[in-house]
Amino acid sequence: MLSFGTSGLRGLFGKEITPSLIFQIANRFADGKIVGLGRDCRPSSLLLSRAAMLGIAGKGSSVFDAGIVPTPTLAGAYKRAVMITASHNPPEYNGIKLFEDGIELSREDSNVYLKGHIIEDKIGEIVENHDEAVDKHVDAILNMFSIEVNEKIVVDCNGSSYVIVPKLMESLNARLISVNCSGFMNRPSEPSEGNLNHLLNSSIAFANDGDGDRVALIYKKKYIKGDKLLGALASFVLKKNDLFVTTIETSLGVLEFLKDSGINVEITRVGSTYVGKLMKQREAKFGGEPAGEFIFANISYVPDGIASIPAILSMHKEKILDDALNSIKTYFIERRKYKVNDKEKVMSYILSMIDIEGKRFLDDGIRVDGDDYWVLIRPSGTEPLIRLTVEAKEKTLLKALIEKGERLIKEGIRHGL
Repeated sequence: MLSFGTSGLRGLFGKEITPSLIFQIANRFADGKIVGLGRDCRPSSLLLSRAAMLGIAGKGSSVFDAGIVPTPTLAGAYKRAVMITASHNPPEYNGIKLFEDGIELSREDSNVYLKGHIIEDKIGEIVENHDEAVDKHVDAILNMFSIEVNEKIVVDCNGSSYVIVPKLMESLNARLISVNCSGFMNRPSEPSEGNLNHLLNSSIAFANDGDGDRVALIYKKKYIKGDKLLGALASFVLKKNDLFVTTIETSLGVLEFLKDSGINVEITRVGSTYVGKLMKQREAKFGGEPAGEFIFANISYVPDGIASIPAILSMHKEKILDDALNSIKTYFIERRKYKVNDKEKVMSYILSMIDIEGKRFLDDGIRVDGDDYWVLIRPSGTEPLIRLTVEAKEKTLLKALIEKGERLIKEGIRHGL
């Protein structure tokens, strides 16, 4: 059964995600209120956005159509918002995210809108509001990070961030070298190391995903792992005794570094919705995930791959970026993913057969903690995948744990077929 995951509802366009489905969800969500509407650059996003627009207006609600915008731009501009995107998924996928008060609704709260009565005989107002949403986001970012960059910066937008990055970089007095900043997705959406080889000759370069909620950094011709970037940003934004919110996937090196810096840490389930929700509850200023998702509470409670750029540039200009990155220990960590047909069956088998020693946590998949390692096996919240993450202080131990975890998953896949 189709349902919302850890970050929106996603699926193949025309198969799981259809204009009819998007119309119904948007219609139920509108509830007679003003709703901001945005979309990414996928070929199917305009059609789905129009379906959402009709759904909202047919409920008698006012639609403020921001057009193509990054997800954080939309979420921070409206009290209630609908974003058409599949984020870092391939272009044949699409989906929808729902926001209220600057935070994405949880899967439980979002799933409510998959069912219910539909009203389509009222007439709501439709307002084009692209420039206002972009300007509001730029102003919020500059209120936090207003610096004079005065050097060449490369940015690979590859999606909706192309509508805001040039304006932001001009405000920072940066000499922008834009790559894929044209409204098209010319490389795979996820800004992973393997997808960014064309940036590796850069002194400093950034890359976003399809909807601009993720960012990756190339620094001194090297791809910087998301774990290190997360820890470095936390040490910059937060002060001693402040609270940092992250997930069970964050590496030991980051957690040790922040503890040594006097920063308190709270751990939650994987997914930016959970991070944002806990940040809001605990009044934390910064949080995020090692996948390149960084949340700045002064702007919104969703990952902001746009605001992350001047935040990192501020560290670079103050000459503290190198020290922060170098101070975070790198242990042996590996992340793998496996395609599955039935995530529930596979996870049930793994739980019954797992033989890895350590303290178990079952709140989000299966996590096992030992003295010098941890293993996490969990179903993806957005794709038909089981994810395996292992971190260990010794390489031989990592290899052995990877082999155990992979064996369990593959056996589970065979039993689930």
